[in-house]
Amino acid sequence: MAKYNSKWNRDTILEDIRDGESQAEFRKRNETAWKRGVMLEIKEDMQKLFTKKMRKSRYSTEDAMIEALKYDSRTEFHDKARWAYKVLDSRDLLASACTHMPKHKTNINTVEIVTNKAKKYTRSGDFKHNDGTAYRYAIKHNILHTICEHMVDGEGTDADMVYLWRIPNTNIYKIGLSSVRLDDERIKRVASAMGVDYEVITMCEVKNAFEVETELHNTYQIVPTTLPKKDGHTEFRILTTSDVNEITYYLENVVGKKVTTKLHQ
Repeated sequence: MAKYNSKWNRDTILEDIRDGESQAEFRKRNETAWKRGVMLEIKEDMQKLFTKKMRKSRYSTEDAMIEALKYDSRTEFHDKARWAYKVLDSRDLLASACTHMPKHKTNINTVEIVTNKAKKYTRSGDFKHNDGTAYRYAIKHNILHTICEHMVDGEGTDADMVYLWRIPNTNIYKIGLSSVRLDDERIKRVASAMGVDYEVITMCEVKNAFEVETELHNTYQIVPTTLPKKDGHTEFRILTTSDVNEITYYLENVVGKKVTTKLHQ
């Protein structure tokens, strides 16, 4: 835990960001400071210093407008050309760029439509992987458990827990989302599907668990290439001991609290 006594605090991190430096450039140059900033929950302050460079995007408004014409709905546009979607959204041009899109296709965020989307899947992992927009909507509106009850994996997660576990005697870990109600059932199911044993590092009750899980996946991006493509395989990461300590500290002390339930063996 010595890392948390390093020179990187709010002031030194913000001072280290160079004038005109983008977020990607800063992360590449000083990954340690970036991770520490995330742990200290000053990401918004850091991004304010990146704003000037971000607005000088290599993508022009014209390029983004042309790209938007390829899609029939905002959802499809967002999922398949996120760069253009973000450029137009940041410049308040998204509405005008999407006028050709049928209105009924832009509004996927209704309980009825999301419920019908969920009915197409028999496993919640497939639902999450193939239709992330609908899955996130279900979490946000607290209906995921209801619309996933028919699924054979019984996930129906309340999405209030983030866990970290590893394949024993390896540096391969899984950062995932489940619920306190399900305890380690999700972990057992994924490990069984992968044909591996598991060692729980931590399970924490977390507010905004989906956002926290996504943030960790985006921060730690080294993905193992030797695992079978089973449910949850995209959430595995190769982590160092330092990475594990950072994640554990972040989950247990910054954004959540450790769950103490039954033994995880």
